[in-house]
Amino acid sequence: MPNERAIPPLGPSDLATCPATFEREQDLQPGATREAAPTGPRTEDWPDDSIIEVELGGGIRLRTTRAQFVADFSPSSERGTKARPPLPERLTVGAGERGVAHWAVTAYRLLRPGQSIERRLVEIAAGRIELQVSDRLGLRGLSLESEQGLQALDQPAGALDPTRPVLVFLHGTASSTTGSFGELWTPAQTAVRLALHKAYGSNVAAFEHRTLTESPIQNAIALVKALPARTRLHLVSHSRGGLIGELLCRSGVLDQAAPFPEADSNFSNQRINGTNSATSTACFANAPW
Repeated sequence: MPNERAIPPLGPSDLATCPATFEREQDLQPGATREAAPTGPRTEDWPDDSIIEVELGGGIRLRTTRAQFVADFSPSSERGTKARPPLPERLTVGAGERGVAHWAVTAYRLLRPGQSIERRLVEIAAGRIELQVSDRLGLRGLSLESEQGLQALDQPAGALDPTRPVLVFLHGTASSTTGSFGELWTPAQTAVRLALHKAYGSNVAAFEHRTLTESPIQNAIALVKALPARTRLHLVSHSRGGLIGELLCRSGVLDQAAPFPEADSNFSNQRINGTNSATSTACFANAPW
């Protein structure tokens, strides 16, 4: 059985693509006491990993964490006592008679990462995870006949007969067909797999799709476009794959009935608006599923 593809970790080259943007949280003037700022948290309340920007004479800017700044530059009264001395107007750098330098400070700023950094990191991580399926997206081959049937995933699905039921596997979040259903191709599940093979023969496929950067609606539309017209569709789903399956099933309701009846809409609205679980459960129980 093919193994799940390893997810490459984020590295320096990936982080280098993140725009180094920061948003200003609070300004403090050198020499001002901590209470001098009219708004915003005191420096004592800033988390240790807060980013502090120190602007030195000549326009030089130093960015460091609050914890590191306290360790490097604050007087002893800042470290472990309740005293709140003014922010230093000068920073002393180096040690010993020949290594000491005094830098005049013109401004202090508390920064927070801009949205673009966070968004970019999420995009990179999602892309790494979806590498498992990125080179074989869409309707893929699958065989239930032998334990090597997952190897067919490397090829697009063959011709499917729409006059007979077509069995399609829908994997879960951040996974693949191998990750969600691979156990079906182990010796322990031979009887189950062969029973399915007897029922469906070669009319079987897997739908490999993105689950972090595309919605279930986009996935469902892509699957419909990949299937022959008027396909008699049977589904096996895992986790998020069930959302795709439900969308497909609801789109096929008879007599032009609404795919999402009022009871379903009420249930969803109540969950979104935080209605108590007892009422939501009642709506769910009355839904025509």
